[in-house]
Amino acid sequence: MEGINSIVTGNLISLSEQEVIDCDGQDNGCNGGEMQNAFQFVIDNGGIDTEADYPFTGTDGTCDANRVGTASYITTCCTRLQFDRN
Repeated sequence: MEGINSIVTGNLISLSEQEVIDCDGQDNGCNGGEMQNAFQFVIDNGGIDTEADYPFTGTDGTCDANRVGTASYITTCCTRLQFDRN
């Protein structure tokens, strides 16, 4: 997300991993999750905050829905590709 945001806007802005950890209810916070669920969270949320606005703590926390300053928007989500390993 940071890379495509930088290509589109010309600014490399650090985005908040912590917001995804705390607020994406489809995955397991610091115990991991699916990348497409994180993208879908950002779409459903209307964007994602900057690292400066919602700093990384490295622990599972409670979602702070009152954060402001949404920095990045994505409008579509990736689909999982499946490969035949044979």
